[in-house]
Amino acid sequence: MIIGQDQKYLAALIVPNLEQIEAYAKENAITYLDTESLTKVPEIMELIQAEITERINPKTGFRPFEMIFRSILLPKPFEAGVELSGKMDYKRHVITEMYKKEITDIFKD
Repeated sequence: MIIGQDQKYLAALIVPNLEQIEAYAKENAITYLDTESLTKVPEIMELIQAEITERINPKTGFRPFEMIFRSILLPKPFEAGVELSGKMDYKRHVITEMYKKEITDIFKD
């Protein structure tokens, strides 16, 4: 989910594919306690941000104000009835409230 309304830049809340991240960690000898803790490992966070930057940049047709400068990896997928509506739409107000601390931290300069 892209966030950043009324901020200097855009950021993203990302629900990663934990199985693929775990496989990457094993291939690259990255130590971790459990699958969810992988979302806090700097190498994994850098990998995801590099993927975002590779796909969302001026060369691929995005304007500078559309760039995603920071991201947060969430440890669990969004759930229907909690963060998602019955139609599987984001409940932005719920997500914003649930991850308020993380969102505040991402926009600290």
